[in-house]
Amino acid sequence: MIDTSGLKDNGKTTPHDTTAAEYLYPRTSFGAPTIAGGEPNKDHMTLSDLASLLIDAKRDVIRLSGQELLGRDYKPFAWKNTKGEVVRVGLSTVPMGLKHWIERDGKKKFWADQQAWIKESNIDVLGVLTTFRTRTKNKHKREMLIVFPQDEGVADAPSGLELKLYTGIESNQDLGAVQKDIPGIEGRRARAWEQTEKQATRKQIAPAIQAIIEAS
Repeated sequence: MIDTSGLKDNGKTTPHDTTAAEYLYPRTSFGAPTIAGGEPNKDHMTLSDLASLLIDAKRDVIRLSGQELLGRDYKPFAWKNTKGEVVRVGLSTVPMGLKHWIERDGKKKFWADQQAWIKESNIDVLGVLTTFRTRTKNKHKREMLIVFPQDEGVADAPSGLELKLYTGIESNQDLGAVQKDIPGIEGRRARAWEQTEKQATRKQIAPAIQAIIEAS
């Protein structure tokens, strides 16, 4: 129900999803409009109402710390470059915009959490994929943030894999990545984008990053 936006997302909803919902829904405590004796079922909810309730609960992450946000929907990957070297990548999907997140935690804590997660997860590249609705106009947006391990001090100009990832992401029209500035990113081995192609989720981004790494 959550991943298919209440069985409305035709890009994700399969016939199996629809069949399962049609079978299970009437058998739940909230599926029947009436109970024994014809009395109204006070727990009754339509599938649409149920989906809205579940999606709202999924997006209610304000109490989670920065590292908890990174870990709640995280997937690690390991791909080899042309030299046979393994590049470890972690992709976190976060239901909160970067601006909101940085305003909430402060830029120092925000960036410290990115580096702490990279170290804890033992990865070479962290990708943060945000999906959220704006707080004023309720518009759906997606962003992407790529972060590399970094010691104290200002980073040099991007080179090597870092540069290849940035240019590869920006040249991929399927991702619609438009570079954006966020607080504290100056001098860091990191780059952020807003995604104009909102259908590009981790399922599309992971293979795109894989292709860049395997060609590097």
